[in-house]
Amino acid sequence: MCKRSDNDNPAPGTYFPRPRWREHELILATVICVLSIAGYIWNILDNSWSDLNRNYGEPFFTNNIPFNYAQNVLLPGIGMAIQLYLCFLLMNFFILPACCRRIRL
Repeated sequence: MCKRSDNDNPAPGTYFPRPRWREHELILATVICVLSIAGYIWNILDNSWSDLNRNYGEPFFTNNIPFNYAQNVLLPGIGMAIQLYLCFLLMNFFILPACCRRIRL
């Protein structure tokens, strides 16, 4: 084991802020979720309905299945992003704190 010298300790009065990982992690997860949802909405704003039907609806049309962009692409994509975000929140604010309380007891 390595011995610590007096030079390893910071000078008295110096302040080293500790990173707040939980806050940064929550902010990053929120930004990723919002950008994911914005990407799906941007796709609607950037393309016409005929382009969306041509790009995404071709497999549906070839199999004689009715296609609706909002129902077949938009809602499942947004739903998945929201579901992952809610799982993240559930894990961080309910499941892990409960596990930590059990371990401390």
